[in-house]
Amino acid sequence: MKTVKKITFITFAAALIFLILASCANTSEPATADPQTDAPPSTDASTDHPTAQGASTDPTAPDTSRDPTPDSTSEPVTTLLPPPPLAEYGRLPSVYLTTNDGKSVTSKTLYKEGTLSLKVGDGTLYDSSISISEHSMQIKGRGHSSWKWPKKPYIVKMDKKISLFGLPASKDWIFQSNYSDKSLIRNHLASVMGNTLKNMDFVPRTVLVDVYFNGSYQGVYNISERIEIASGRLTLDERMENDTGYLIEIGGTEEGDVLDVDYFNTNSFIHAYVKNPKSKTRTTEQMAFITNYVMEADAAVISLTGYEEYIDIPSLIDWFILHELTYNLDSSFRRSCFMTKDTGGKLKMGPPWDFDLAFGNHFRYNNYPNVWASVSRKDEYVGVTWMDHLLRDPAFTSKLKARWNEVGDELMAVALNEIDLCEKVIQKSQEANFKTWNILGKKVAFEPTNIANLKTYEEQLRQMRDFLNTRKAWMDKTIGAF
Repeated sequence: MKTVKKITFITFAAALIFLILASCANTSEPATADPQTDAPPSTDASTDHPTAQGASTDPTAPDTSRDPTPDSTSEPVTTLLPPPPLAEYGRLPSVYLTTNDGKSVTSKTLYKEGTLSLKVGDGTLYDSSISISEHSMQIKGRGHSSWKWPKKPYIVKMDKKISLFGLPASKDWIFQSNYSDKSLIRNHLASVMGNTLKNMDFVPRTVLVDVYFNGSYQGVYNISERIEIASGRLTLDERMENDTGYLIEIGGTEEGDVLDVDYFNTNSFIHAYVKNPKSKTRTTEQMAFITNYVMEADAAVISLTGYEEYIDIPSLIDWFILHELTYNLDSSFRRSCFMTKDTGGKLKMGPPWDFDLAFGNHFRYNNYPNVWASVSRKDEYVGVTWMDHLLRDPAFTSKLKARWNEVGDELMAVALNEIDLCEKVIQKSQEANFKTWNILGKKVAFEPTNIANLKTYEEQLRQMRDFLNTRKAWMDKTIGAF
């Protein structure tokens, strides 16, 4: 299989000059409605963008709506293969999701049969040889708050393991809808940044694509690797013993899950759902083993005594740096917060997940722009976490400071470079996305007023650059004082 074509520096420079000249010559050209065909998107949103039917609130999960007062009345109105310089590109690959019955996906539990087609080639980063034609798949909805919004996220299960964009072959792929993220790239950017850090065992890789559902353009999505124990993704020992491979998601419970059977609580966090071993095969002894291990680790952190015997500190520090530079409140020991423990090993943080409300895209960031995301107080949005205790320990902060000095500048450079690259490759696609979803300049989800008021895509990306520069300067100063 061919991978992304290498582009020399000379080709990049020439292409960039050509792009600038071409854009100057075409400033009066109207925005395209469809990034592939220039055809206007369907104006009937009632069938192409179904709303969730009877999406129930999970009584066992902490604050499933993410906040009690989201804006629900507004009108709807990535990587293993890092991208080369993108100056001569202007559109994303297209993925066509088609259900056999021609109807929308309305369930997060029941799969619908269908096909997936992938079109790449001219104007994209990828060679046409990786295109796919009508491959059998199943599809269902996914997400908590994101499922309630008009632009739907999906899980796609292929009928056999298949590679997409050179990523390791798998049956399961996540389609993140980016509705609450008007930059369209927050999850992708966090993936690129996370893969720059090397102490987390697995950081899901993503690819930005245009998605068509039953022939109707749906907008810009991320195709992401799913967090699962599998070859090429997260590798853990799955032998049926007590000290086996465990995958835990804090805040990962669903309606009907049972305390001490499916999940456990500690003094520092609640609703720690044991995803692996799966409930069908997990024994009572295994549940007791991992519960006791994490509770002992929690007690060691709170007392600042012997916690390194339980927790892999390098993975925790990399996880902390990623979540703090991006200010990811949601995943800071609250929900979508994953940790693993392999046979004979320690608890490791990650894989990192769910960054659509990061980079200043949560209204709570306006309240506390110069504080830690993962340090809080009892009964607040995040609550007291391990970081409240560890940042009081000179032994821990010394390691954190050394790691930040090692990777901080590189991580920042990677982030800003990726924003620049994405801005070029996504141009036509973002225009079509916001013609389909007329939300620029309108408040959606949990975004703060300063982002809600931005009326252009260029302003959205400028906000992200400004955010990162401000956040990096604050972290330099704060960590430097340790």
